[in-house]
Amino acid sequence: MVDVSIVIPFKFGAKYAFSSLLSCRLAMRGKNAEIVLCLDSPSDDERDLLQRQIRKAAAPVKLVENTGSGISAAINSGIDAASSEFILRHDIDDLMLPKRLDYCKEGFDRGFDFIFGSALRFPKPKRLTVPANLAEARLRCLYENPFMHPASAYTKKAIGDIGGYDPYFDGIEDFELWSRVLWSSCNIVTDQRLHVLYRKHKKQYSKSRNAKVTNLKRIEVFEKNRIRTIASDT
Repeated sequence: MVDVSIVIPFKFGAKYAFSSLLSCRLAMRGKNAEIVLCLDSPSDDERDLLQRQIRKAAAPVKLVENTGSGISAAINSGIDAASSEFILRHDIDDLMLPKRLDYCKEGFDRGFDFIFGSALRFPKPKRLTVPANLAEARLRCLYENPFMHPASAYTKKAIGDIGGYDPYFDGIEDFELWSRVLWSSCNIVTDQRLHVLYRKHKKQYSKSRNAKVTNLKRIEVFEKNRIRTIASDT
């Protein structure tokens, strides 16, 4: 069994796969780790290009077909197929920094269920810093997503206990999941150190959804978080 599994959902964006997978391979150097690429029904052209990029990057990739439909189902399929109890989320268009596996191991060794790191956005640089503590994270959850999904990590047990990713909230699946996590009994930690380089571009996975539907779902999560806040204060 490997020590850590890097789970990456994929539908399109294969042109970024070489640099992303190479960054993972370099971060994995000297470690017992695997990459689980969960395919969310990509086109034949995207699938063919992805295969070429995998070979070029010489990365140890396990390909998993989505057993459902959509990004949430793809991630859940990848988690189920992961060989390790410890999961690192990553995206095909982002770059993993060399120390990320070490930072996550520190958190897992200390008994944390969820680990959230900071990220540096590019090509227009901006540091995306995580909240300093649980109270700040809950506060930010009332008006925005407090965490970067490619800089998150968790145990397979914890993600299973919380119910995994909910396909109903595809498009804001990470935000909805973090909202449940923050008002649960899960043991979380935030890390101000940089875990990933987050690529900002016009054709991101999260931008491929129906904007009106996604915004309505986001409002639904905001309202749930307000109710959770009131309930926790009483």
